[in-house]
Amino acid sequence: MIRGIRFELPNERENSLERILDNFDISKLFWRVLFSDTFMRAGSRDDEKHLKCSDFMGIEFKEIVEKNRNYIIHLGILAFPTESKEEVCDYQTFLNSSAEFFVAIIDSILVDIYVKEKGTLELFEKAAQKHGFAETEFFTEENDRFVVWSG
Repeated sequence: MIRGIRFELPNERENSLERILDNFDISKLFWRVLFSDTFMRAGSRDDEKHLKCSDFMGIEFKEIVEKNRNYIIHLGILAFPTESKEEVCDYQTFLNSSAEFFVAIIDSILVDIYVKEKGTLELFEKAAQKHGFAETEFFTEENDRFVVWSG
C-alpha cells in the first residue's frame, strides 16, 4: 500500500514550501509544525514571522509561508481540515487521526509526504511535476524513512 510520495528539491537557498503546497488552499487548513530548523538569510529580521513548533490557523500559516525568507533545513508539518488537539507522532497515529497529510523536509532537499487519499497524492505529484522536483517516487512501508515524526 502506498504511504505517500517523495522527491528532491533543487539545492537552492529558496523556500520551496509554497511550491510543494501549490495545489492546496493552505488558508483553509489547520497546521501543526512538529519540527522546524531554519537558517536565517542575510537581510532577515529576528522578529520576522517564521515556522516555529506550534499550531497555526490557515490564514496565519499562509502569511508565514508567503513571507518567510528563511532557508528550511528540516521541517515537519501536519495539515488538518479543522482545528485539532490530536497527538500525531508516527504513521499509525496519522492513519487514525483527522490529519489529511504530513510533509517532512529533511536536509533542505529530501521531501516525504504522507497522505491518506489518492486525490491528495495526485495533487502533490502534479506540484512535483510542475516545479520540476527530481527523483519523484511513491513509497510504501518497505522504503519508509521515518519511524517517529517528531523532532
